[in-house]
Amino acid sequence: MADSTPRLRLLEELDVEIPAVQGSRFLARALPASDVDSVLLEQARLRSAHPRSCHVCFAYVGAREQDCRYSDDGEPAKTAGLPMLQQLRGRQLVNSAVLVTRYFGGVKLGTGGLVRAYAAATRALLSAARYATLVPHTTVQLQMSFGEEPQVRRLLGASGSAIVENHYGTRVTLVCEVPVQGVAALDAWVVRMSSP
Repeated sequence: MADSTPRLRLLEELDVEIPAVQGSRFLARALPASDVDSVLLEQARLRSAHPRSCHVCFAYVGAREQDCRYSDDGEPAKTAGLPMLQQLRGRQLVNSAVLVTRYFGGVKLGTGGLVRAYAAATRALLSAARYATLVPHTTVQLQMSFGEEPQVRRLLGASGSAIVENHYGTRVTLVCEVPVQGVAALDAWVVRMSSP
């Protein structure tokens, strides 16, 4: 099924610090990330780089909804990671993460104050970030003979499609992510190949 909504991903790493909130410092970091493991590694790196900080919270959006994750890292539940995740989703981002390092300033912010501060840090970071637009894709399954496979692979490569699975039995089956605008050309090619 095609998703016609253009998606964005963070183009590069970026750091932003917002003005102190009742003495607490919030340092936000943008991270292009294709999986949550790279985000966890960056969280550990930031903890080492900021040993006096109290929290290193994160939000991550993957390519699919089930890939999304967040961490409050000791802040009250849903006061840090979730507001950050909501900001990422609001920008239609994928394969992107935001990490916010907090230095406690001596004044408790309360749950509402924490939500506002983490969301503000994420908004400031996302406003300064640069993005790459991802072309909407649809998943297509193609079956062909072994002899047709090289030609199909060349066609898919030329159209900007990606093969995500392949199965070999009596015929070759390729599961592909095809740019939505390339589906008509692929359909026309299949019709030509099927004609006697």
